[in-house]
Amino acid sequence: MIEIQFAVIVLLIAMTLILSRYYNTRFRALEDKMKDVADFQQSVKELAEAVQDLKDAVKSEKAVLPEPEEKEKTELTHPVVPVGQRQPAVVTARPMAVVEKTAPQVSSEGVDDEVVAVIMAAVAAYGYPPSAIRSIRPQKRGYKRHRENWAMAARLGGMSR
Repeated sequence: MIEIQFAVIVLLIAMTLILSRYYNTRFRALEDKMKDVADFQQSVKELAEAVQDLKDAVKSEKAVLPEPEEKEKTELTHPVVPVGQRQPAVVTARPMAVVEKTAPQVSSEGVDDEVVAVIMAAVAAYGYPPSAIRSIRPQKRGYKRHRENWAMAARLGGMSR
């Protein structure tokens, strides 16, 4: 019976030592984490002070800068507008001129003057100046160009000659 009691006491002592070692390491880990948090809080505090110093420096610079005597024009005659925000130019209507009806005149390249006028009006309504048009002429399609397009379509389709 004494042997059993002795064995139980030894077992309890061993368990106490193991648990004390386990909790000791856990407490050390917790203390290390608390130290890291304290260091982090200190660095955040130093950073906040540095930001406040920069704000104070900027305020003092603004107070020291003299006002310019003449305000410069910052507006552009043609402001730059991002592509997604562009809108067509609004053109005010001009009084209509009376024109006698005549036969359509054909320019030297074979395009009617009325077609040229419509194209230029459409380009101007979109917001481009008339000088942006370089030339208006019909597109000529030759046999060779036609053949190249069919050949490319055949290549893309996986056909061989």
